[in-house]
Amino acid sequence: EEKQTKLAHLATFPFSIFFEEIFICLEKNSLMAIISCLQVQPDKEMTVDEFKAWLRRFDSDHNGQISREELKEALHSLRVWFGWWRARQGMKQADCNKSGQIDNPKEFEKLVTYAQQRLGMKILENNCW
Repeated sequence: EEKQTKLAHLATFPFSIFFEEIFICLEKNSLMAIISCLQVQPDKEMTVDEFKAWLRRFDSDHNGQISREELKEALHSLRVWFGWWRARQGMKQADCNKSGQIDNPKEFEKLVTYAQQRLGMKILENNCW
């Protein structure tokens, strides 16, 4: 019952928050939930790490790379106009080795630049403490 109560509490978060992952662990009869949540809207600021975490939600084959189809799904989730075309343009700009995937740090950096310049997304460098 305690487990269900704690999980029910998670459902009270605002609908605009996406839960990227929920891990539930039982340790010494207590429930420990680690929630990684991310609110993604094109006009809101996010860090590069938040952008990466958001994109990981669309990595349907879990290979750590982003295909054009996965990028298209990500853009559709933001209700970006002509998401299929913008995904195509993003891949043309970022996929340096023409593998059909965003699959290395340099290509990811180019995708961030594309999102900033062409999609109006506000992606900031990660904070270094």
